[in-house]
Amino acid sequence: MKKTQKNVIFRTPRFDVIKHDFYDNFNRANELYYLDKKNSVLIVAISGDKLIIIENYRDIIQKQGYELPGGRIEKEDFSAIDAAKRELFEETGLMSDKWCFLGKTYPLPSVTNEAVFIFHAEISENLSHEKWNTKGEDGLLRILTIPICNAITAIRNNEFTSSVDAYAIILYLMTKKEDANGKFFTKTDNYDNTV
Repeated sequence: MKKTQKNVIFRTPRFDVIKHDFYDNFNRANELYYLDKKNSVLIVAISGDKLIIIENYRDIIQKQGYELPGGRIEKEDFSAIDAAKRELFEETGLMSDKWCFLGKTYPLPSVTNEAVFIFHAEISENLSHEKWNTKGEDGLLRILTIPICNAITAIRNNEFTSSVDAYAIILYLMTKKEDANGKFFTKTDNYDNTV
């Protein structure tokens, strides 16, 4: 088997552009360009029957929309769960001691090698307010709560700017069951503080 080679052709603070020269299954030479990014976390933060979201403007797509709390796994994070706890606090000012690992996905495997680790955090604090602001690395963040039963409608109406956020919410809802009154409750106790 012939050797493959990967070279960094461009560096940015957020990602590197990699050129990967390789041979396919038919021994034909190929080249592939992709973004080498740090892995990240997303948090489906729930308080009672409310989903905690961030309203944010993304200049790249020229759109204001909803996002889940989350961000990159940094060197100082010991694990993905440590990054999730840090990001939840940095972006919302909230903490949780009840966490559940929901899954891992690769948002754009034809473009980047980034993996996203998805967690559910149960917020025990009773949130009496529906909106508040925190200061994030990109400026002031507007934090909102919406009823979890409205999340699918928000996804359908293209109010979430990232398909990975929509995927994370659907993963969370797959662990829930709706009662006769339209309220959600946990089907399994899959919480683990050591993830």
